Amino acid sequence: MCGDIPLSPRMRFAARFCRSSLFLLGDTNKLPATYIPLRSAARHGGDFLVFMFRLLGHVVPDYVHCNQFRMIEISPKPSESAANPARAAFSTEVVDAEPRFMELAGELDGLTMRCGHAAAFSRHCFLHANWRIIGKIPRTSLHVVVIRRDGRAVAVAPMVLRRDRTGFSRLEWLNSIVPVYSELLLDPDQPRGTLTKLIKRHFRSLPFVRRLTAERVLDGSSLAHLVSELGAKSTTPVPTFSFKLSACDGWEAFFAAMSSNSRYYYRRHLRELEKFGPVAFEVIDDRSRVERETRRLIDKKRIWVEERHGRTGWIFDPSTPDYLTRTAKSCATARAAWIVTLRCGNRTLAETLNYRLNGVDFPILISQDQQWNDYSPGWLLTMQVFRQAFDDGIDRVDLMRGTTPQKKRMSNETIGIRDYSVYLGLGRLL
Repeated sequence: MCGDIPLSPRMRFAARFCRSSLFLLGDTNKLPATYIPLRSAARHGGDFLVFMFRLLGHVVPDYVHCNQFRMIEISPKPSESAANPARAAFSTEVVDAEPRFMELAGELDGLTMRCGHAAAFSRHCFLHANWRIIGKIPRTSLHVVVIRRDGRAVAVAPMVLRRDRTGFSRLEWLNSIVPVYSELLLDPDQPRGTLTKLIKRHFRSLPFVRRLTAERVLDGSSLAHLVSELGAKSTTPVPTFSFKLSACDGWEAFFAAMSSNSRYYYRRHLRELEKFGPVAFEVIDDRSRVERETRRLIDKKRIWVEERHGRTGWIFDPSTPDYLTRTAKSCATARAAWIVTLRCGNRTLAETLNYRLNGVDFPILISQDQQWNDYSPGWLLTMQVFRQAFDDGIDRVDLMRGTTPQKKRMSNETIGIRDYSVYLGLGRLL
């Protein structure tokens, strides 16, 4: 018995037969309460419960999840969690409503900062900017899995759930058209095996989710390990280039290690530019100016790309300006984003949007004035980003994906990035 709810002999027999707890499920405003014996309460999520209600003849809206039901456990024997205090410390929440997702900003950012390089773009402002775009797609809902230990978030899997007309769904990692990394957030101070086991258990609890996809996953990341354990198929890796600054003892050592030709042209380009006016590097970190300059930078980058490759690529996607301006403005508030410009007199020769996340600098968007290509202003600006990172004690500069020779020359570390796809539940049988 639980509270004033009596157990009939038939229900007691069902509880003993199923070797599990019984649950009283229902929302008093929408559904009549119904007793359903489950073999293991932890293995069944919202989709299974909705399916059971429909079998019993109840009308359930499409957009309904486990956290919209009142659940009262009626245990015929001590529960497994009571017998195992370590397991009882973990709890799982599925966030499917935007207001609740907004409430997670503080603890999500705190966990992201503990998760390292690959998790840099899993901060709340980036995920919310992604959701503003993806959430406009019909039959799409948030599906953010949050695992807590003693009330503290120790794992977050940010995803969306897309339903098709057949009644099946697929999970997609919450990412955008802008080529930034996807990651599963796992607290490094917690047992990794236990956290991934809880995530996989959640996947098993969704029998009508046929597939999980994740794009732009760094090799060696927590998400790469998870999907590999699930048996996912991956695309051919695309290289990303970065420079581990600890390999050099400061800017002078970094510059001295460059080839003699690179050192020569660096000095020569700066001297030649000084003939046209004073050369200066300017950092713009005021959030209102960052927003304006980011829009101008996107327009310039589009012109540059169109002249070389035509109107193709993520830079021309209609969602790109909103994504970059929102995230840049939000990060600028926390001094985690700014614009760096190379000026010669009253001319702007090159500029870049730079994020500083989790101890890493990401010059994510660089544009230069085509009339000054002979002086390599984009390269000079990237060198300034490196110099500033050395001065500020930053661990790494990530030039991200690409195959340009310049990125390869300016890196001492190459990491592959892949897209993954894995079938789940009934999807393995179809």
